[in-house]
Amino acid sequence: MSFRSTIETCCTREHAHRSQRDRVHSVLLHGLYNHRAAPDWYKDLDYRARVVRESRTVLREMGLDLPATTEIRVWDTTADTRYMVLPMQPPATIGWPVQKLATIVTQDSMIGVTSLEQVKG
Repeated sequence: MSFRSTIETCCTREHAHRSQRDRVHSVLLHGLYNHRAAPDWYKDLDYRARVVRESRTVLREMGLDLPATTEIRVWDTTADTRYMVLPMQPPATIGWPVQKLATIVTQDSMIGVTSLEQVKG
């Protein structure tokens, strides 16, 4: 089984078993500042400190207003450990081929500061 198919299998199973009331939203921090493709705000020390202390507020300011019942987990990347957010698949996109799904995933959604919920089939 390839890395890609392992991810797809895990995500499908996770999505199928997760209910709205126990939903978890992940946000990434990047402890390594040499990531050239990362947006400037992502490397900002103020952002990093605030997203740990005030995750819900920072996400709301960025346009992502999560329900109070959603747990927010902040993950910090290190030299030895890398994390990636796999955005929740919007219901309207169930059945889309992987290539079409890839067109709606953004860098911000993989950091965890946006969601794909607004996508219409």
